[in-house]
Amino acid sequence: MTDVPPEAAPGQPGVVGQEPARPLEPLPPAAAAEPRWLAKVEVIIAIALGLAAVAGAFAAYKNELRNHSATVHFTEGIATFDEAGQLTSTANTTLARDQAQFLAYASALHDRKPALANYILHHVMDPRLQAAVGWWRSPANANTAVPARTPFVANDPTYKIPEQAQATERVAASNARFDQGKHDQEEAAHFELIEVIIATSLFLYGIAGVTRNLTIKLGTLGTGLVIFSVAAALVITG
Repeated sequence: MTDVPPEAAPGQPGVVGQEPARPLEPLPPAAAAEPRWLAKVEVIIAIALGLAAVAGAFAAYKNELRNHSATVHFTEGIATFDEAGQLTSTANTTLARDQAQFLAYASALHDRKPALANYILHHVMDPRLQAAVGWWRSPANANTAVPARTPFVANDPTYKIPEQAQATERVAASNARFDQGKHDQEEAAHFELIEVIIATSLFLYGIAGVTRNLTIKLGTLGTGLVIFSVAAALVITG
């Protein structure tokens, strides 16, 4: 008599090592299909990110450009103001010299030394001061109710110091350069603000791009678009 191997299942003679059949497991439920328009939203997010990046780079460029322009204008203003200071110093020196020569001339007239006075007038004074002294001795001054005691008065049409007029022009030019520099700084601050606004929209676009929650995705995308529109308007008006 042949022995039955122990591996044989009871009730199934001749079948060795066969496991009993297992029931089939149910298939997992099918994933909910995403809306078709969601793919378009992802494209819009990608486009918005690209536009914001370009706009941010443009704002940074304009900011740097305005800062450079402000530096140039401030440098020019300082140089021009320094020129004005040098011209003013020269004008003050010229005025002191003219006053000393006129004092010597008036003293010679007072001491009844016409030869000395004539020498000072024609050989020491320059033509500009000679013309001023000529007005001082003319009836246009002598016949007035209150004659000027010196030719160094505002109503003397002949006495001018060229360096003084040039210094006044340089001061005006320097102030204009400083004003332009301040204006450039204000524009640079304007574009710096735009950079901050665009960075905020980029942050919101980033959240919209990674989240799977439709409410958050659409909310951050919409808010980012509104903020970016504000930045674009500031760029156009700036």
